[in-house]
Amino acid sequence: AEAYRNVAATGAVPLAVTNCLNFGSPEDPGVMWQFERSVTGLADGCQELAIPVTGGNVSFYNQPGQAALHPTPVVGVLGVCDAGARRTPMAWGPDGELIYLLGATKPEFGGSAVATLQGLLTGMPPEVDLRAERVLAEILVAGSRDGMLTAAHDVAEGGVALALAEMAMRAGSGARTWVPDG
Repeated sequence: AEAYRNVAATGAVPLAVTNCLNFGSPEDPGVMWQFERSVTGLADGCQELAIPVTGGNVSFYNQPGQAALHPTPVVGVLGVCDAGARRTPMAWGPDGELIYLLGATKPEFGGSAVATLQGLLTGMPPEVDLRAERVLAEILVAGSRDGMLTAAHDVAEGGVALALAEMAMRAGSGARTWVPDG
């Protein structure tokens, strides 16, 4: 979902998925369960987002000694812009522009970069609504195509605050923001 959103935020239409699936020993039933669930999740996600897996690889036996590394599926999404189409940058434009947050945000930290930085490998990753991701991508692509967006960036690890900071650094200027009541 994040790779799909990254592509759509640029104004490109997400068209295909590639992957690199890294796991421990396939002789370990727990590792095979992780692998099976990852492949099933990838297939289900691609079906819901209507994009095929066009390539990738699987790497097993990734383990120093007896301990398998944590499952590490890596996903890339290929997107295409129409010839001459405008690409939406990450850096916002001149002063006075409004910043809109599209989609839902939830106060989730389980399975996040914040949890990982604290040495916690616990909690569930945020729940993903792939239908909503698909609609959001359609909005981002149409907004870019129609010149309605000056800039766009996905909200992922680090949340809204990090997304705004990355956009500000790219633009070389800050923004004044607030969280509305409710």
